Amino acid sequence: MILWLPDSATLNDDRYHNTHPWGRICYDKENVTRLTQNKTYCSAVQNSKYQPSSLLDKVPYPNPFHNNHDMFLDLVDSAILHYIITNADRKTNWVNNGIYQNLFVMLDNGKSFQDPGRDEWLLLAPLFQCCRVRQTTYERLRVLEKGVLSSVMREVLKADPVSPVLTDPHLTAMDRRLAHVILEIQECARTQGPSHVFR
Repeated sequence: MILWLPDSATLNDDRYHNTHPWGRICYDKENVTRLTQNKTYCSAVQNSKYQPSSLLDKVPYPNPFHNNHDMFLDLVDSAILHYIITNADRKTNWVNNGIYQNLFVMLDNGKSFQDPGRDEWLLLAPLFQCCRVRQTTYERLRVLEKGVLSSVMREVLKADPVSPVLTDPHLTAMDRRLAHVILEIQECARTQGPSHVFR
């Protein structure tokens, strides 16, 4: 897979190569405890001036989510996508430093669509810990519920040279996970209030 970007969109500066705040949460039991039980972690991600990992390296890389609500909502959107496709190997993300300021780029989704019977709910940690999501994201998810997502994917993938790309169990799993996401958002709205959740 080759990713083509405009010449003005550059990703070659290490300052814009960011450790995912909830990266690899499914692999490390210590991380699971730290990231799911720390009630201030969500606030720290949004308010810290520097990336937490950069402080350990003694290199003050800027935190792209610091007072940047749009970038943080991009992170929540990506968490929803990763949950639906079961990509637990989220180590880094990139932020463009060219004219497309704040372009959030995700690379390395190679471990997606693994066991269709297993739902890695911890991938949704940015959503259920922070209870914030774009209103438009929620509305688009509702359009795809009740089997629409799998039907659309099945139709689109028919034209692929290696069709079928996904098995029926994987497509069914996507519908199931999408329903989980919607329920999580609705629970956030119930407990935190719509004005807190939707942006």
